[in-house]
This record gives sequence, structure tokens and C-alpha cells, in this order.
Amino acid sequence: MVDQAGRVRSLSQNEYYHLCGFNDTTHIRKAHQAKYADTHKVMTELDSLKTGDMPKFLTACRKRVQHYDAMNNFYNKGLWSSKMKFRCYRKKQQAFSEITKMFNHGSNKYNTGASTNVKKSAKNSSSYSRPLSVFD
Repeated sequence: MVDQAGRVRSLSQNEYYHLCGFNDTTHIRKAHQAKYADTHKVMTELDSLKTGDMPKFLTACRKRVQHYDAMNNFYNKGLWSSKMKFRCYRKKQQAFSEITKMFNHGSNKYNTGASTNVKKSAKNSSSYSRPLSVFD
């Protein structure tokens, strides 16, 4: 986007991923997988259900039923998966708002102050632009 002064305003893919919190989520997910490496290994080695061979399909179903409790605990213990999905959703909404402000009015990237995570009510009149809380 080119503004009236002739400056080109752009946002790289890395900046977008950072604003949306994808990088943080990836690190948290990898740490969770390392913490429960044995369960993660079992899940990655499961056979596919997408097969036309009935014995392979039945074997894959049996393995899933056998390891159901471990897989359920992997995804639902502490509700970390749901929290991360919701956190990414909120961060994407904030990123969209911040990117729009960057391109239209200038902000942190253009040295006039970012509005994301700022506690001044004058900058953020919307009730949806509150700072994010840190999840466990």
C-alpha cells in the first residue's frame, strides 16, 4: 500500500505470524509434544483410516480405541489445546486491527506508537481490544 507521502507500507509474512501469535503457539505445542513424547509417538505411528482394505481399517480402529485414553489426555489435559486455539483466534483479531491501523494511520512499525496491548482508553475505544492474558 502506498500512502499520500509516497511511502510504501507493507507487512512481511514473519511479522504477520508474530502479530497473530503463531510463533508462540508453535513453541508451546512443541514443548507439550516433548513433555508427552511417548503418547505423541504412538499417535504419529497410527495407521490411516483412509484405506479400502478392511483388515487394515479394523486394525487402525482397534489401535485408536486401545489408545483412546492416552490421546484424550494428550489433547485435553488442562485444556491447553482449546486455550491455544482461542488465544490464536483473539490474536488474529487483534492483528487485523493493528495491521489496519498500521496501514491507515501509522503505528509501532512506523514509529507513532502501537495500539495493541496499550492500556490507554483514548487509543482503543473498542471493548474487544483489551490486552491478552497469559495462559498456563
